[in-house]
Amino acid sequence: MRMRLLILVFFQLMFTTAVLSDAGASWVNQMGNGDSNSIYLAAGAAPGASVACAAGWVNTGSSPQVLFARTDTGDNWTEGGFSGYAGALAMVDDSIGFMGGILGKVWQTTDGGVSWVEIPEATLGGGTLTDSEFVADIVVSPNGQTVLIVGLSGLIAISLDQGSTWDKEEVPPPGGGSFTAGAVIGENIWLVGGAPSEEPTEGDDWEDPTPGHAGGDGFVLYSDDGGSSFDTMASNLEYELTDVSFVNPLEGWASASTSTEGGAALGKTSDGGETWDFVSVPDFPEGEVFGIAMGASLVPAGCSHVEFFGREVGVAVCTSATFEADGATGLFLSTDGGASWEIQPGYKDAFATPMTSMATIFDMAMIDCHRGWLVGGGKVIQRWDNDDQSLDCTQGGAPTEDVPDDLKDPDASDGRGDDCGCALVGATSLNSFIPLIVSALF
Repeated sequence: MRMRLLILVFFQLMFTTAVLSDAGASWVNQMGNGDSNSIYLAAGAAPGASVACAAGWVNTGSSPQVLFARTDTGDNWTEGGFSGYAGALAMVDDSIGFMGGILGKVWQTTDGGVSWVEIPEATLGGGTLTDSEFVADIVVSPNGQTVLIVGLSGLIAISLDQGSTWDKEEVPPPGGGSFTAGAVIGENIWLVGGAPSEEPTEGDDWEDPTPGHAGGDGFVLYSDDGGSSFDTMASNLEYELTDVSFVNPLEGWASASTSTEGGAALGKTSDGGETWDFVSVPDFPEGEVFGIAMGASLVPAGCSHVEFFGREVGVAVCTSATFEADGATGLFLSTDGGASWEIQPGYKDAFATPMTSMATIFDMAMIDCHRGWLVGGGKVIQRWDNDDQSLDCTQGGAPTEDVPDDLKDPDASDGRGDDCGCALVGATSLNSFIPLIVSALF
């Protein structure tokens, strides 16, 4: 989602840890000082793991500082240990992970995020401002062998051997849009994106003011040959697609946004991405929104992340922030395959100062349907615990390389589901934020 640089000059927050439990959900504010210049852009944690990492930066003017933090147990985070500017992160397990960011650079860790080594062979482009691009997403298959690096403008890198060797492809986004996320199951690869919303500007001595506009023109590209070629599965969708998660070769979900009031949606496909059924996200309860008296909306405007753990249980991050105004953030849970969604309460009240809850969330890292983290502006690292331990994350069917029996077409012969592993997907939608990073760094 779009970056909102909140003006928090009238207060300073000290580091605090707060816990709030209500209706089956607990939130722990593990980091977050309210500083609008401190931003965590990416987070990663492997399924069932204990190690999680988060990366971002602090805008200090001409020499931005790097933010990096990791946790071994999920209880406390330690800062430091990385010197690059990252915007995408994925962990394979408690030891191995990948990060990517500005200038198309990619790094790998083999010690749980304690140290990182750059992988030049995976760099998207030439590594300079004029011939590279920002890494928008990193996808790692659960078997840890297939790694997909997705660039905003169409450069991708693929490794089938956990980063030992890389192949690169150029895949132009349809209609001049941008890629936001990807998914991979064996040789089946999906890329999604659209036209991002743009915030209005007041103008200055060099530029005229602009009114801003909503997001849209979503698309889905698909490859059945490991990324060597792609076909357009869907295009000109009403929304910008901001993230995607598949649990088998045909069944997947996408988060969607127009960044206008009522423009939040979550879509499901049962045919590999050709057709999508979108459902709206329920309004925020009043108790979850800061600043209602000042006009803050209860109506979701966009969803930025989605992840399913099986055919029925998944989570999504959505916000009431529009391309013109800030808003609330919420984590929504579905236990019926995305047909309906319920907010996980208590996010706002876990902060010592509720206004910090308006900070933009840039990524989520989920261990399973019982624990995960949201990270974003204001140096936020917020842990979610689902207190309903009876919930089976894989109910209805675990992720699988095969097409489920109820989705099989006896006349079909497209071969999907052969020789593959299931996708672990995360995304960071940073399209409108890239100019800020570039201008600050160079």
